[in-house]
Amino acid sequence: MKCMDRKYSALGSWDQSLYAYEFEPFECIPTKSNFNLIHSLPNPVIFETLDDLVILQFEFPNCLVGGDSEKVDCFKYNSKVKKIITTCPFAVEYFNRKYNYDKLEFGFTPFNPKYTPNHGKKLYDVYFTGHIFNCPPIIRQVLPIMEQQYKTCFVCADYGTNQNISYQEKLALNAQSKVSIVYSCLHWPTQFLPAISKFEGYEAFSHVYQDQTAPQMKTRIIEAVASKSLIICLQDHWNLIESYFEEGKDFLYWKTPEDLNEKIHYILSHYDDYQPMIEHAYEVLINNFTTLHFFNNYLKDL
Repeated sequence: MKCMDRKYSALGSWDQSLYAYEFEPFECIPTKSNFNLIHSLPNPVIFETLDDLVILQFEFPNCLVGGDSEKVDCFKYNSKVKKIITTCPFAVEYFNRKYNYDKLEFGFTPFNPKYTPNHGKKLYDVYFTGHIFNCPPIIRQVLPIMEQQYKTCFVCADYGTNQNISYQEKLALNAQSKVSIVYSCLHWPTQFLPAISKFEGYEAFSHVYQDQTAPQMKTRIIEAVASKSLIICLQDHWNLIESYFEEGKDFLYWKTPEDLNEKIHYILSHYDDYQPMIEHAYEVLINNFTTLHFFNNYLKDL
């Protein structure tokens, strides 16, 4: 296995996904066959110069519309692609059926234990990270409510208390927060809706015309677990978080602003009662979803 030179990656240093792709330490471990491991949305020159490609495409369905869809369409290069590993189970079913092959495989977003933050004193009540301009509208609705009632830490490029900080600094703040508000879906601007019409039968777009949302497993969920911050996740039509963790055992759902506020108020008043849930989620992550587990599960025997 040879990892792609990071200069060809379209992911910026700010993108948390970049830190889930650090498989260079495993290059010295023999794999069943030789292949080139590349990140999602690589520079197109990769497809022109390399063969036997294994693509970590964690951006389905997001990569199918907008500018990125024109930049790299990995399905144009089927003869060069050995495997596409994705965190969207609906992409696996849809594209394997469409192209009559089994190149797509469902995988998980790994966490690199070397980035595990210190689990010390909790300084904040509520933590959130993400882009405000394209998050579900209900998120934009609840954040001001949280700011009014709790000590918050919001790490966003376009909003919040902390901006333009490193990945490690972000995890440190997450570890200092008792509760993390997360979600595992996308919100689509209306200008993208026409492009979605050509993917008829793709389950990820089953509700896009109803409420402009689509499923996508977010790395911020993994980061919150690694930071030992209690997850309270927006419940949606797909609930991809359940591919990793169990409701009531590792995390809690919320549905409305009122529901979220009531639950956070109760959690903060009984925080010690939720410590077993926090610890169990952390153990599930460390024992199942690290970069080493990903290598052993999906790459070593390719």
